[in-house]
Amino acid sequence: MNYGFCLRVLLVGVPLLLAMPAASARTAPGLVPDPVQAFVLETVLADEVRAFHEGHPTYLVTTDGARTRSDAEVLAGLRVEFDRFYQGQPKPRKEVAHMAILVAQTALLLPDRTACSTDRVRCREAIKGVRTRDDQASLQATLRAFQDAGLDLSTLGGPVS
Repeated sequence: MNYGFCLRVLLVGVPLLLAMPAASARTAPGLVPDPVQAFVLETVLADEVRAFHEGHPTYLVTTDGARTRSDAEVLAGLRVEFDRFYQGQPKPRKEVAHMAILVAQTALLLPDRTACSTDRVRCREAIKGVRTRDDQASLQATLRAFQDAGLDLSTLGGPVS
């Protein structure tokens, strides 16, 4: 046996193996929204809770049991649902998966990403100016990123392209 060759393989191979993340770390589902996406999401969630509190219909806040909870509890519940979605947990509510896609698309299409960094009023106005419906490129980029991250989009129904 050529011990010199084995020693060289160990000296080169072991540091390379140590530098590689564990397979579970590379394949674990999940996505961390970038700061702009996170700020857009928080703005949307705050608007949803405010609208619900004012008695308006909302997309995300369900009426079952929400009337007995405070606004802070409703907001916390929505954050938990989105956290679970972004962690790749299975079977999110359809509305959560759909809104996460819209949030990511909106963040991609903002003409000025700094509008959604610190000021909710400015962000809300910037969001109103974004049209996600007809932008296939941002939709495809968002879906690809979500699928690559292992997020469950199955509740949206139909094939996700």
